[in-house]
Amino acid sequence: MASNTTFVSGAILTAAQMNNLPWGIVTATAGGTSGSGFIRNTTTAVAIGTAAADVSGMTISYTAISSRIYKVTVTLSDVVSGAGFTPLLIEVTDATPTTKYQARVVMPANQTNNITFSYVETGLSGTILRKVRTTGVTNTGTFNTNGAAALSVFVIEDIGAT
Repeated sequence: MASNTTFVSGAILTAAQMNNLPWGIVTATAGGTSGSGFIRNTTTAVAIGTAAADVSGMTISYTAISSRIYKVTVTLSDVVSGAGFTPLLIEVTDATPTTKYQARVVMPANQTNNITFSYVETGLSGTILRKVRTTGVTNTGTFNTNGAAALSVFVIEDIGAT
């Protein structure tokens, strides 16, 4: 689809132009919050082990349309490890779990960090499952241990037509 054009006085908005606009947070077919493609955790401390593991509650399934662009964003708050991470791996995977995106963070001992990353996916169609996984590689730790002050979020958004 073509990008939208600059509107001028008297221009008529078309259905094609409306379809080029972002549609926002996807509708979740499983996971998510209240049928929406986002998860917000402010109360549960999550363990990070030395083996790759799914983050409990951070899985979203949705129906993708091949002509749309999807933005996936993950924020983990109050990430901490007494011994440090060399590195900490945070992944977004599919169900198998094949890695779709991976962030690597090196953290010195006794540090606390907030980590956010986003990436874009295109060419998807049908039912898509995405989940967050963590690996401490050589050390363990936790994230999101400080109540409402620590906010961990997983969100999938439709950001427009390809």
